[in-house]
Amino acid sequence: MRIPAKAAELSLFGIGDYLRSAKAALRSPNGKRAMAILRFALSLISVIYLFGIVKLAYYSAFYELVIPEEMQKAFCWRVSSICLLFTILLLYTRKQFVTKLSIMLSMPFHLFIFLFNYQYLVLIIPMSIMILLTYFGSGVKEGPKTIFGAIYVMIYIIGVYAYMAAGTLLTTTSVETVVESGVSAMGTYRYEVVQVDDHADGSTYLTIEPNTNDMLLSDCKLMIKGYEKRVFVKRPLTEFQTAWTTEKRSDITEKILRLNRDASFTLTGEQVEMLGITDTFHAEYTVGSLSMFQRRKLGVCIEKDLIGEQTPESEGLTLHEKDDVLNLSFAQIQDAGLNIEYEVKLADLTDADLAALGIPEQCDVLSVNGKTVFREYIAVLENTYVYSEFDFGRFFD
Repeated sequence: MRIPAKAAELSLFGIGDYLRSAKAALRSPNGKRAMAILRFALSLISVIYLFGIVKLAYYSAFYELVIPEEMQKAFCWRVSSICLLFTILLLYTRKQFVTKLSIMLSMPFHLFIFLFNYQYLVLIIPMSIMILLTYFGSGVKEGPKTIFGAIYVMIYIIGVYAYMAAGTLLTTTSVETVVESGVSAMGTYRYEVVQVDDHADGSTYLTIEPNTNDMLLSDCKLMIKGYEKRVFVKRPLTEFQTAWTTEKRSDITEKILRLNRDASFTLTGEQVEMLGITDTFHAEYTVGSLSMFQRRKLGVCIEKDLIGEQTPESEGLTLHEKDDVLNLSFAQIQDAGLNIEYEVKLADLTDADLAALGIPEQCDVLSVNGKTVFREYIAVLENTYVYSEFDFGRFFD
C-alpha cells in the first residue's frame, strides 16, 4: 500500500518537530537537571565495575583459570561484551566523581589479573582495550592522570619483576612430568602422579588435593590453588600402580583401634564446637605463658604488667604469679584469642561424633602398589586441607 506523498511529508515533519522539542527540553534547566541525575545514577554502576575488578583480581591470585580450547571463542565473546558495556558506561559518566574514583582505584588490581592469566589472550586483550580507553578517556585532569599513570606503570613493572624473581627462586632445575591424573572413587579428591628427572636417579611422587573447592562456570573453570599435598614419594624414579577404593567409616575406626588402642588426635576449636562439648570444655594455662593483652582480657595480671602507680585494684585485675595455673572455659579461651588444641583418644569418640566432625559414611582410600597411602578419614580428622595461615607459595602453584 503506497502512502501519499503529502501524508509522508506531514509524518516526517511531525517526527522532526518531536525531535526538536525533545532537544529543546533537554537544553532547558529541568532537562539538564534530569540528565545530571541520570548520569549520576549511571555512575554508580562504576562501583560494580570496581567491585568486579577486585573480585577478579582475588580469583586470579588464589584460583587457576582454565579455559578449554573449544570454549575460548565463547569466553572471548562474553568478556568482550562485558568490557564493551562497561567502557560505554564509564565513558558516558566519565566526569562523575564516583566514576573517576572507581577507575583510578581499580588500576592496581589489574596487575593481578594480567600477571596470573597472561596465557589467555581472550581475556587480556579485551580488558587491555577497556582499561586504556576508560583511563585515558576519564574525566580526571591531565596532570593527576599523568602522575598516577606513571605510578601505575611503575607498580606494574615492579610487580612483574618481583613475580618473575620469586618464581625463579622457587623453580628447580629438575624436570617434572605428570604421568597420571584423575579423581577419587567418590569424586571428593583429585590426584596426580609426577615423575621427576634430576641430577640423581630421579623420583616419583603423588599429590592429592580437594576436588570440591573449585568453581565451575559455563565456559571456564576456576581451580583453587595451594591445597596440593604430597602423600607418597618414591626414589629412585619408578612406576607404581594406584587404586582408589572406599571404606566405611566404622570399618576404618575398627582397623585403627586394632593397630593402636591408644590412637589419639588433636582437635581444633572448630572441631570442639562440632562435637558440642564447649560447655564442659576446659583447659589449663600458666599465667606466664599468656601475653599481657591476653592476661588483661582474662582479668588477671602479673607484677610487671603494672606501670607506674597502677595497682591491680585500680585496673580491675587479679594479681597472680607467673607459675600460677588458670583453668579456662571454652568461651574464655576464645575471648583471649588462644588457640585450642584438644587431644582426644579415638576410642573415646562414637561413630556419631566422627560424623559430626565431618567424616563421611563412605571414605575415599588410596593405595599404591597395595599399600594404603591416603585415607579421607585421617585427612578430615587432622584438618589436612584446611588453611590456618596464609601461604605465599599459593601464588606460584
